[in-house]
Parts: sequence; C-alpha cells; structure tokens
Amino acid sequence: MAEARDLSIAAVEKAMRVVEFLGRGDVLGWKSVREVAAGAEVSNDEALRLLHTLAKGKWAEQSKRGFRLAATGFLEILRSMQEYFIRLAKSYGVKLKRPGLKER
Repeated sequence: MAEARDLSIAAVEKAMRVVEFLGRGDVLGWKSVREVAAGAEVSNDEALRLLHTLAKGKWAEQSKRGFRLAATGFLEILRSMQEYFIRLAKSYGVKLKRPGLKER
C-alpha cells in the first residue's frame, strides 16, 4: 500500500502555531516577536512576518508593547458558528428560547 502524501502547507502550520502560542496563558497580554518565535518554534523573521500578516487580517493586534490576539476575527467566526447552529437546531425542529440566540 502506498504511503499517504503529506498535503500540509508549512506556512499555514507555522501561522497556526503562532496563533496557538498567542492564545496560551494571558491572551490579553502583549508578547514580543522573540517570545512568539520561541513559543511557536519559528525564526524571529518568520514570527515577525506571520504576526504582521495576522495583524493585517485582524487576527492579531500590534502595539509598542508587542502583539496579542485580536478579538475581531475570532468574534466573526463565533458569530458564523452561532448562526450555523441556530439553523441546524431549527432543521431538527428545536425551538430556541435562550436570550442571546437571535435569528439574523
């Protein structure tokens, strides 16, 4: 039997390690490029480029103190998930009565 081909993309794996590192511990705390590089096991240059790319996409924030996760991108995902689960529940005939679960 042939071995399965690795279809992963190294840059995406590195970006996900950066996001995972930013999400560890104090998620509101600012982290330096060196801290991120060490924690995500990437070079300082890779960390800097990945952090700037994440900040451009509103997944990370940058200040003089460093970088941290940005809520904007993640809130959009959560909103989409909420809408999906509301539609899924309705498809099964579930009536939602909890405050905050509103149709859009």
